[in-house]
Amino acid sequence: MTPGRRVLLGSLRGAPGPVASAPAVGLSWLLRLRWILLAGQATAVLAATLLFRSPLPLVDLLGLVALGLISNGALRWWTEGKPVENHRVLAATLVFDTALLTGLLQLSGGAANPFSVFYLVQVVLAALLLDTRWALALAAVTSLGFASLFLGLDPHAHHHGGDFSAHLQGMWISYALAASLLGAFVVRVARALEQRERQIAELQRSRERMERLASLGALAAGAAHELGTPLGTILLIAEELERASEGPLDGASLREDARLLRGEATRCRRILDRMAARSEGGAGEVSRATPTHELLVELRGELGEQRGGRLEVEAGVPERVQVPRQVFLQVLVNLTQNAFDAVEHLGSEGKVRLTLRREGGELCASVEDNGAGLGEEELARLGAPFYTTKAHGKGMGLGLFLSATFAERLGGRLEVESRPGEGTRVRLCLPEEER
Repeated sequence: MTPGRRVLLGSLRGAPGPVASAPAVGLSWLLRLRWILLAGQATAVLAATLLFRSPLPLVDLLGLVALGLISNGALRWWTEGKPVENHRVLAATLVFDTALLTGLLQLSGGAANPFSVFYLVQVVLAALLLDTRWALALAAVTSLGFASLFLGLDPHAHHHGGDFSAHLQGMWISYALAASLLGAFVVRVARALEQRERQIAELQRSRERMERLASLGALAAGAAHELGTPLGTILLIAEELERASEGPLDGASLREDARLLRGEATRCRRILDRMAARSEGGAGEVSRATPTHELLVELRGELGEQRGGRLEVEAGVPERVQVPRQVFLQVLVNLTQNAFDAVEHLGSEGKVRLTLRREGGELCASVEDNGAGLGEEELARLGAPFYTTKAHGKGMGLGLFLSATFAERLGGRLEVESRPGEGTRVRLCLPEEER
């Protein structure tokens, strides 16, 4: 068949996983941040004393940094492998860091030290990792720490004159206000993000419930689709038996009808058993390595003796395939049945070609017929539930819809390519897991 117009009926890629909330980062995130802050403090102390020749108590300052490093190592060892649920541990860590920063600032200029702005870091961390109460408590603690820096500072030491005491008081008041407002603002933002994450999680749970409902609907539609043929045969036999009962009974004919009835009833039972197994396994049927010849034998059995003998399998198929066996087999049955229907609609006993190939980590199955083909309008509607191009009573319009649905659930795709007067090619590609 020459290339024709192609439509993509099914394609689905993996959904993103759940997003972790900010509080869930917790202490482990704080520990990593403390390593960075302590390294920055040590670098600042060494730079001030060695590069800028500032007369600072180097030993005392490095001693405080070392105390912070030891506390961080001990905290990491204590919490190794166990999540800390109590907010008091986080709060105590931030209060300890505030005291450590106060000591460093007190030894290196007090309130005049420009690094006093790092008090705000503790307030922001409390707002992100804790709640409003703790954020305001840290704002109060850091304000007290900042106020302690004014102790022992000469209020008259000001290069430009004026009341330096009033200037220092203004600095402290502005910090207290900024810390309180910033803490409250960050808390509101963090809580809003948490609420959005909860809403996203609820939407994900709702989507999962809807997918389960859709799975049940697909199972019911699949049962209706598969049971349609054997039930139609049983109805036809029943009508023949009713007509035969009006005249002389033919024992051989009755036995043949009885065998056919028993065969169709067995087929219905097999379909129902398969549907029950699929409902237990759901869309997550485990992929397993299956010999290809076993699948082909089972496929020919599902097609029946007449159609199974007319199925051509192109040479060079893989020896084994790694797919969900039952779902993959059912899709192949749907596609090949449709292909045979298209061929027989022309009054032909033609054949249907099946090709199996591995292409870039995917297993691709192609089913091709030389039927009448499909026009653009038919292709545009193809794959919609209950839409069929077959004659009335010959199909329910669910086979291709279910095949596309299965392909989507397995992360694959279903493509249909057709040209009027030349036939149709349906191509199913599924990701093949590592064996």
